Amino acid sequence: MESKQSEQYLADVVVGARGWLHEHWAESFYPEDIPDDWRLGFYANEFNTLLVPWQQWSESVEELEEGLEDTSDDFHLYLELPDEHQALPAHLNDIKDNVAGLICTESAANAWQAEAASLNIKLLVAHDKKNEAFQKVNQYSGESKVELVLMNSAEIDDLAMMREQIETALKETEIRLDFIFTDEKPDMEAMQNTRMIAELMGA
Repeated sequence: MESKQSEQYLADVVVGARGWLHEHWAESFYPEDIPDDWRLGFYANEFNTLLVPWQQWSESVEELEEGLEDTSDDFHLYLELPDEHQALPAHLNDIKDNVAGLICTESAANAWQAEAASLNIKLLVAHDKKNEAFQKVNQYSGESKVELVLMNSAEIDDLAMMREQIETALKETEIRLDFIFTDEKPDMEAMQNTRMIAELMGA
């Protein structure tokens, strides 16, 4: 297996999930009785990227905003957009400087382009197909580049498949690569294994 010193891969790999307040993580990840408003900071100590569902951040960003105070400068926050175009909530302005990108489906990209540009936030596009193990997200607008892959742990057969996909993605980029698990109940073990595999590969 290649070491970091070989410089085979120039990108760093970071791993995260869609959402951070998952009930099934209460016993497997978060310390017992940790307050909800501390959980994002705890999550960010181990995982350096996060996708927040529209239903969660569109209603309020107070809890998200407080949690971001405990994240590092290189923490990547992505916000999900709905398929149906609508007015963005005014409270997005409270956290927009922390947002690495807005993510929508292909069919909604044209409708969201103006809002993303007015906020000076990158717009990223995921194709409309569902239930794929790995889905590369393409950058639709924005100057500096980001690389993002959405993952579905239910469709991943084994660690060998995970390693193969990480290796393929790394060969196509020289910048940071974010892998985000989008399952309704993200598998903590799969997330940790992905990070471990990337580290062993030297990324």
